[in-house]
Amino acid sequence: MNLKWYVKQFNGLTTTQLHDIYQLRAKTFIKEQDRSYQDPDDTDLDARHVFAYDQGQLVAYA
Repeated sequence: MNLKWYVKQFNGLTTTQLHDIYQLRAKTFIKEQDRSYQDPDDTDLDARHVFAYDQGQLVAYA
């Protein structure tokens, strides 16, 4: 595994990174944890987004 880590503010995310993040969050919170709440929310605009890719695949996000 060769992780490439990023730490970005919302306005620094590329559209591809944002798409990947929302897709992973939906898979994790809605599908796997059976949570039903609005995601994304307004805290995304002020949050620091920490994430990692491995060979072009988003594999970690906080």
